[in-house]
Amino acid sequence: MKLIRQLTAAALAAAMLLAGCAGNTNDSKSTGDSASAGGVPMLWKVQGDKGNVMYLFGSIHAGDKRTDDVLESLSGKLEECDTLAVEYDFVAYEKDEAAQLQDIQRMMYTDGTNVKQHMKPELYEKSVNYLKDADCYDELYNDYNLGFWLSLLQQIAVSKTAFEPSEAMDFKLINYAYEHKLAIAEVESAEFQKSKLNDLSDDLLNLQLQAFFKTKKYYTATLNEMYEAWLSGDAAKLAELTGDDCSWLSDDQKKLLEEYQKTMYTGRNLGMAGKAEELLKSGKNVFFSVSTSHFLGDDGIIKLLENKGYQVEKIQ
Repeated sequence: MKLIRQLTAAALAAAMLLAGCAGNTNDSKSTGDSASAGGVPMLWKVQGDKGNVMYLFGSIHAGDKRTDDVLESLSGKLEECDTLAVEYDFVAYEKDEAAQLQDIQRMMYTDGTNVKQHMKPELYEKSVNYLKDADCYDELYNDYNLGFWLSLLQQIAVSKTAFEPSEAMDFKLINYAYEHKLAIAEVESAEFQKSKLNDLSDDLLNLQLQAFFKTKKYYTATLNEMYEAWLSGDAAKLAELTGDDCSWLSDDQKKLLEEYQKTMYTGRNLGMAGKAEELLKSGKNVFFSVSTSHFLGDDGIIKLLENKGYQVEKIQ
């Protein structure tokens, strides 16, 4: 069941498009956020107290064949490491059908309602038409929650790009770890990420659906631009692409997105930085790879580690 991983990856990647509306704190002028001099994805280095090293790599939940070249450029650093740390082990999750079935079931309403009672009527009509145009509509979807619908719409939009789930940078790194017998440490977990998506309020999810239909004309183009900016390590461009015009939002809607920012970025960044410090203290050499957005800005992992006294060196 690859659908769950694809839906989650689409939702997390696309969340960057919405984050700018929430007053994104990922200012490109913040620590370590300048474009990479070598025109490659961003990479930092931290020295542990026991002589060990940790590489911090800004990944992306998307990809095409060029991620093979990125992986090759990282091979020397990966060879130094005992452990690969990732958000969660996608490969193991794909083999765990019981976990995937459980996650599918968690996306279903169990209170006797269906999505029509949670989604605004005009958005439901647009969503059904979008799915029908893509030949992806099924009446059974009405039993699934708003998060499922939003992620499905986003997945269809991503499918219109050249990206393939198997070419995603995360996927390539995890497969490398299995092939080269590196230990895999999960920074979060599949269950944790699914719960974050499922716990979003109806108000916020309706707002995200509204934003999706407002931006769908250039949604695919923006995702492509984000990917190119990631490949070149251009944090300034990434910040520009996530800083959409949100003048159409009401003050209450802006507050909703500020809360979303805290939940999906600020809070998770604290947990990720804590896991990075735990691994640093273990004495192991670690290649620590999570989405680029979690490293950048005043509330990003880089700044959080520096605040704890670690010296973080940007090496590309």
